[in-house]
Amino acid sequence: QEQRKERKRTNDLGLEIVRRLNHYFKDTDQKALREVVDMFQFLARDGDVVKKTELGKRIAFTAKLNRLSARERQMFMSVLDSIIKETAAKHGYKEDEAREVINNFSRMSL
Repeated sequence: QEQRKERKRTNDLGLEIVRRLNHYFKDTDQKALREVVDMFQFLARDGDVVKKTELGKRIAFTAKLNRLSARERQMFMSVLDSIIKETAAKHGYKEDEAREVINNFSRMSL
């Protein structure tokens, strides 16, 4: 019971980070950046960011991430970082714990 509650809380944190990231970039005209955000959302689409994502999806996400220019990648990571900080604080998590949630499902290393 307690484990399930914690899992749901962690999942809610991850999904909110994904939602906020999508909202931030929803009107961007940078195609590569939009594709990364869309793929990031696709990874979380089944509504469970706690479980591990399929290898194929993670590889596709990484490929899209690698297509970003240095400037786009910096922008994406910077926005993601600030969203993680704000969302972690709001949900009563440590920043590292929130990063771990995102790392686990996206296989990014933040």
